[in-house]
Amino acid sequence: MPITINSNNYASYIASDWSNVKFTTGQANSGSAINAWVESYPQNTATNTVVWVTLPSSIASGGTLTIYMNFMSSSQFSSSGPLGEAPQFSSTYGQYDDGGIMGFNAYTGFEGTTFASPWAASAGSVNNGYHGSYPGGSDSYLPYETTYYSTGMGYIDVAALSWSGSQDPRVGWTECCAWIYINYITGPGIFSEANPGDSTKFTLDAVGDSLTDTVDWAFVAPYPPSGVYPSASFGAVV
Repeated sequence: MPITINSNNYASYIASDWSNVKFTTGQANSGSAINAWVESYPQNTATNTVVWVTLPSSIASGGTLTIYMNFMSSSQFSSSGPLGEAPQFSSTYGQYDDGGIMGFNAYTGFEGTTFASPWAASAGSVNNGYHGSYPGGSDSYLPYETTYYSTGMGYIDVAALSWSGSQDPRVGWTECCAWIYINYITGPGIFSEANPGDSTKFTLDAVGDSLTDTVDWAFVAPYPPSGVYPSASFGAVV
């Protein structure tokens, strides 16, 4: 689940690059470590750092679960946990990217020079990021292929990506050759979209326009119950 943290509230404890944070099931670095992946704003002065954590158990409707955010004396960053970050934030691309162990249905940080299954593209290339170039008049796309073919199931997945580029592309879910749901991204940044339940492909593309873009990472994750992730509140530092 994603947690939004006002890091500035803990600026005297968190390292400037967010590298010394460790989540655990017990207080004072006790219990089991909880893997975490920093999606955005890994700075101790940020007011909206977004971190995904792998909860140790499910939360019943109306229930609560307590986890602990520890401020360690050394870096916790590692591509195998307990703390990682989106690939573009490391000095070496993808050095601390642990998105692949976070329990997403599918995740890619586009490290290296080849696509990792089940991701593919009809244009562009991978070279520490997906670099797409769509000539005007074409329908080129970066799809995540799923195996969902039933209809009327309601939302199935949530997908997200981080991108920058020369022109606003469109993102949505498709089935075979028809768009089921479309949104146009307005401005670079992080975009997320829900699967309407009967589509087989999460797609970034441009039709009839020239487009050059870069995607740092993308994932498809389970849709939360009733479409709402649990909320988070923070206690005092002890």
